[in-house]
Amino acid sequence: MHGPIYVRRYLLNLARLGVTTGLAVGLFGTAALLLAGRFFAAYGDLLFLAAVLLPVLVCLLGFEKKPLRAVGLTARRCDPGDFFFGMLWAAIGFLGILWVAFLLTERNDVWIALLQGASIPRLAHYLIVGFCEELLFRGYLFQNLFCEWPFWRRSLLSAAVYLLPHSLCAGGNDFPALLFVCLFGLLANYLTYCTGSIWMGVGFHGMWNLLAATCFCCPETQEIAAPLFLLLSFPLFRGLFHRRGRRAQAS
Repeated sequence: MHGPIYVRRYLLNLARLGVTTGLAVGLFGTAALLLAGRFFAAYGDLLFLAAVLLPVLVCLLGFEKKPLRAVGLTARRCDPGDFFFGMLWAAIGFLGILWVAFLLTERNDVWIALLQGASIPRLAHYLIVGFCEELLFRGYLFQNLFCEWPFWRRSLLSAAVYLLPHSLCAGGNDFPALLFVCLFGLLANYLTYCTGSIWMGVGFHGMWNLLAATCFCCPETQEIAAPLFLLLSFPLFRGLFHRRGRRAQAS
């Protein structure tokens, strides 16, 4: 599908997503303010989840008339395994970075911070945040909206959109952090492509954010090691899941 109709469909779907997201954020943001104090700490994550999930569902099911699997919300027998594999791989990578930082600095405070700060509620929080970002950037944009595009074109576009809010938060001048975010977006896109769902990306995203927020290691080590780990992950996932990805995209 090419030409003006193709472009108009993209713009229309993006406009719908933008309007419904704005309405949802306004609605649930107002609810969060009204519930602030006694209830916000308990329900803040659920309000954030609803503010992201509902616009995607309205656009997908109401306007586009597509099934949930179009945005990677699948319910297959392999999905729990994909989810926990993503968590495991993020843990292996980040703990490896911590070990390298420990060997270089001989500081063990990162391990103490990990033991003291990691908890099930914190993990649940970061999994919810990871789910929302994966659903929006990988599920809706990469997997659904630009599904007719070749892999690398839609992956680069989705990663660029994903980079934009992170760039604004970082002030646009933290190059190592922005490089990591870009590579993270590309890797998450590849996980979605290879598995046909967002679940491995959700597990990877949530676990990585938990460890990154809990542990404080040598910044210089992390700036080098974290992007290197993501780059080394591409050939691993290609060897493990690329054939499966082609079958998933074909179906």
